[in-house]
Formats: sequence, structure tokens, C-alpha cells
Amino acid sequence: MTSQQPSQLYSDLTNILHLHRDSILIVADSGEVLYANLAASRLLCRLPTNAGHIPDALNITDDEPVRVYLKDLAGQELIISLLSQSMQWQGKPSFFLHLQDVTAQVKQTRHLEHLVYRDDLTHLYNRRGLENAMSILNSLPTTATQTMSVLYIDINGLKKINDTLGHQHGDAAIRETAEVLKHVFHLTDIKARIGGDEFVVLYKHQSTSSLPSLIKNLHTEIRRRNALPGRRYQLSLSIGSINHAASQPLALADILAQADQCMYQAKQRQPESCLRHFNSTAIETPRTAQQLLAMAHQPYVELMMA
Repeated sequence: MTSQQPSQLYSDLTNILHLHRDSILIVADSGEVLYANLAASRLLCRLPTNAGHIPDALNITDDEPVRVYLKDLAGQELIISLLSQSMQWQGKPSFFLHLQDVTAQVKQTRHLEHLVYRDDLTHLYNRRGLENAMSILNSLPTTATQTMSVLYIDINGLKKINDTLGHQHGDAAIRETAEVLKHVFHLTDIKARIGGDEFVVLYKHQSTSSLPSLIKNLHTEIRRRNALPGRRYQLSLSIGSINHAASQPLALADILAQADQCMYQAKQRQPESCLRHFNSTAIETPRTAQQLLAMAHQPYVELMMA
């Protein structure tokens, strides 16, 4: 049996790859496309390419598969799983690229994660999502000067809103509280709805003055909203907060076990106020989670009432 000539081998290889369901590309070091099967040709037609070259976002390296996020020509999100391998193609150094469009799978995963970890009404984290987010937050590196602040928040008078105006307005108050938290806190701060009228916010910061500033901003935003014409209810919140060294992970279960009692204590004070806040510990004295939560039994004090 005589061995095949290189040209015949390349021809046989392209015939095999031509109808493969996944996108197969062979490109030069410069990114020039030397070969594309049918699936790859269809994919490239959806992407902004440059004179026969692959998009710059398709970074070619001999490495593990990577996920690339692109926009197609219509501006739609396109997510590609990319595996590249160096090779020789017709005697020249080249790269073999295997691409899979995983957009549908990723979006389905996002949807399922949203169902598992997000609250349907507010789209904040739910309790499970909060636990997952806090475990990730505790695993991140921290500095000795960083502080973790935990705020647990309750809507005052939600039952009265539901009873007098209907649950549609009660749901509006819940959504509005979420909007206030999104407005005041940073996008990367962890915000969750853990019960009917209970919310939790977690964030790390450096400055001891950041919490009073945030509470002031919360108070300002609530008063602004309450002053808008045509409102059927007045938004009012009770807030308890804990500061401690971020290097000492705080067990979420310990905080939530005390949340109902802390909020109940807050609700007994000045019901006409739109914001009630108590900070249960000073950050200059690091304490364990159990010590911090024991302090949460202390009576709430009022801050910046209207």
C-alpha cells in the first residue's frame, strides 16, 4: 500500500470536517482564516470580521477551553466556547480552532440560577442566593483595615398597606424598597430579600464613616419618594446594622436567627418615622459573630427622623 500524498491527506481531512456540526477553523498566526467548515462559515457571517481574519476577541492560545462573549452584527449576545491547538497546515504554523455556540445553554443556566437564587418580585437575591453570595464574599481576600457591614431591614406597616390598599400596593412597597437599596448601595454590594418584608445588605468597605453616609442617603431617598404626588402609602424602614472586621467571616445563620427580634424592637419606636437605625457595634472593637448578635438585643435608637 502506498502512502497518501500530503495534498490528498489535506483533502480527506477537509472532507471529514466540512459537514461537522461544530465550527472548525484553521487560522494563521496573524488570524487569517485558512480553512472554515460550513458551520464556521455560518458563524463568521454573524460576526464583524476583518478582511478574512477572525475577530480579535477570539484570542488564540494553546490552553484549556475558554468562553468568549461577543456581539453579533445585530447586536445580540453570542457566547462561544473556544478550544485552540497549534498545528501545521500545508507546511505552515497554524492553529486549529474548535468553536461551539453555547449561547442557549448559558442563557438557560442563567435562567435556572435566577430561579434558584433570585426573588421573583424584586430580583434581589433570595435567602439561598444570599447564603451563596456570602460564602463567596467570605472566601475573597481581605485587608486588616476592611470592615464588613451587615444591614437587616424591615418595611414598617406592610400589613396595614396590604389590609387597607390591597396586596398590589403591598407588592409595590416591597419593589420600591428594593429600588431604594439598588439606588443607594453599590452594584457589587450584596442585596437580598429574605422574607415577606425583610431585606439584608452586605458590603465591605474601608472607611468608618461610610455607614452613616449610606444611612443618610437612604433617609434622603425615602423622604424624596414619600414627597412625590399621588402616593397611596408612605414608605418606612427599620434598619439594624453590624460592623466587624472583614477578616473574621460572619455566619449568616447567626445573623438571621436574630433578625425578627431586632426588627420587632425597631418597630416599637416612633411609628411616624420613615427610617429607624441602630448600629450594634463599633468597628474599633472586633468581636465574634455571637458577641455581635448578642448586642443586637439592645434597644434600637432613632436616627435622622423627619
